[in-house]
Amino acid sequence: DKVETLSLSNVTVKEALNQAKVILSEDDYVNYALEDKIFNNMIIRVYRRVPYSIVCDGERTEYNNSVSDVKDAIKKAGVQLSEHDIVEPSLDTKVKKDIEIKITRVKVEYETVKEDIPFDIEYEETDTLYSGEESVKEQGTIGQKEIKYKKTLKEGSEESKEIVEEKILKEPKKEIVLKGTKDRPSADAGNSGSAGGSGNNGSFNYSKVITGTGTAYCDYGTTASGH
Repeated sequence: DKVETLSLSNVTVKEALNQAKVILSEDDYVNYALEDKIFNNMIIRVYRRVPYSIVCDGERTEYNNSVSDVKDAIKKAGVQLSEHDIVEPSLDTKVKKDIEIKITRVKVEYETVKEDIPFDIEYEETDTLYSGEESVKEQGTIGQKEIKYKKTLKEGSEESKEIVEEKILKEPKKEIVLKGTKDRPSADAGNSGSAGGSGNNGSFNYSKVITGTGTAYCDYGTTASGH
């Protein structure tokens, strides 16, 4: 850029530019009004028309304006910026020929949802139940909480999600479960029999069987020999 220092007094900006031999075109931009009177240490800037492009909302548009910086270029292009939009290069960057300005649309949303809080289970041992058996002593209940999320979206896609606030609406109540410890009776208990005695199902157990022939007598005085 060309810089020229002049020592003038009681002249207007337009007259100072004429003294510096600066020729203005219709689209040139001067940072002071041409009719303004100059003052001590005044810096007059002239911005010439320069070609540049803006990439925004999925489109690339070419411009040819006299602008000072990126902020000015965006303003003259009629592009509206939101609070969280990202501009590259930065807004205070001086615009040079064929510079590309990229605008990334960023949107911040807040969402409030309710979520369940699961209950804990506590076990208590008891000898009133057999080992391996369980019984619910106190039923548990589910709690509830309210969560506020902050979501950041870039070009419509979710970039991040974070919890900004959380509060308990209902505390969960733990469930108490009884767990048996009593031994079960043996499966063989009361099933054994003795020799000559009765066992299960009316059967008998013997340790020895003797076979042979014999003679029997009755009260009538006659004999029987088995024939």
